[in-house]
Amino acid sequence: KSINIWSLDEQLRGHPLKYHIGSLDGHNGWIWALQECNKIVYSGSWDHNVMIWDLNANGKLLHTISNVHTAAVLCLQVKDNILYTGCHDSAVRMFDGRVDYRESIQPMYRHRRATLCMTLCDNYVITGSEDKTVIVYDIRSNAVLKTIKAKAPVTALYCDYDQLRIGVRNDIQVYNTRDGFFTEMDPILEIHDKAITGIFYDLSCMITCSLDGTIKVSEASKFPKVIRTLDHHKAAVARIDYRDGILASASSDASGTIGIIRRMNLKMAVTISEPGSKSLLLGNSTPVL
Repeated sequence: KSINIWSLDEQLRGHPLKYHIGSLDGHNGWIWALQECNKIVYSGSWDHNVMIWDLNANGKLLHTISNVHTAAVLCLQVKDNILYTGCHDSAVRMFDGRVDYRESIQPMYRHRRATLCMTLCDNYVITGSEDKTVIVYDIRSNAVLKTIKAKAPVTALYCDYDQLRIGVRNDIQVYNTRDGFFTEMDPILEIHDKAITGIFYDLSCMITCSLDGTIKVSEASKFPKVIRTLDHHKAAVARIDYRDGILASASSDASGTIGIIRRMNLKMAVTISEPGSKSLLLGNSTPVL
């Protein structure tokens, strides 16, 4: 129910509390979605609310979006002051931060079951669902561009470098986004032993995490080989985030692990434990949330 903030300004050495710089408290349910944009933090929770916090003002709560979502907010993304949310009630909604959030609610579309994950790619909002589909929504035309069918619930999405990567069970489906048609490419099969929960990809590597409790660093190629398997966690890995050489991971073993990747050599730097917590979820920012 709390968001903890950890500084990564220095090399991580010693006790993790040394790097704890604050917490954001206000939700009454598990926090399941977290994003940061220009020092503004957006959090979505099982209490059906989205809270917006200002890190420039010592974590001041700016807005609470309530009485809109009818179930848990499971994913969210922010771009150009526009907030997009995906909900357990299957709906995907848009809020315009340039005006009053309450007056700018725009239901966009619905899946048939819970919306589990979301990513933004150029002019598209892309969501994956428990209903075994991925919906690509074109923001410019305010219409669904494409619905991609999967063989199981979609648990992870990542879109960059002209590719959309979709985590389905322990496989990754790959689509070419360059032509705007999201053309299917060769899949990456059995990268993990259990369902994939997070994906990162750039021109140097692909990083994935899974319910099997591992994080795998693979080649950035058409048929990638695993370079390194990281097994620091003792249970399912809920999420990863990678930025500026820092890899952060969170697990249902109630710990967050922060490591440093340089030239594919990962050095485990610090483990953050939250007593009594089911899991830690990470935002994609520095400092780590």
